[in-house]
Amino acid sequence: MQLKEVKKGSSRKKSSKESASKFFAKNKLDIFLGVFLLLVVIYSVITLVSQQVSIGEKKSELDSIKSQIVIEEVRNNEINNVLNSSDNDNTAYIEKSARDELDYAYNNERIFINVSGD
Repeated sequence: MQLKEVKKGSSRKKSSKESASKFFAKNKLDIFLGVFLLLVVIYSVITLVSQQVSIGEKKSELDSIKSQIVIEEVRNNEINNVLNSSDNDNTAYIEKSARDELDYAYNNERIFINVSGD
């Protein structure tokens, strides 16, 4: 068996350089992954907050629309009652609507308007 001369100094330097470069490469990868995960978490939080704000706005809009629906249902019921009632009731309703909404009056009828606002 032949013995080979091994240079101890050069092999140590080479292995320590390799291990140092592997260490820094691993640290760079860890830092990159850490920054990437941090950005993903920040993006997720911002997205969740904006979605919650949007949900709140839509809920208030829904409440407003529901109240409008109730008002319109009351109007529809009133109109249906007028349509289904007798002619005498219709005449009274039409006369009231003409006086209140359209400012109609009978011939030779005097209408007094309170200008003082009371």
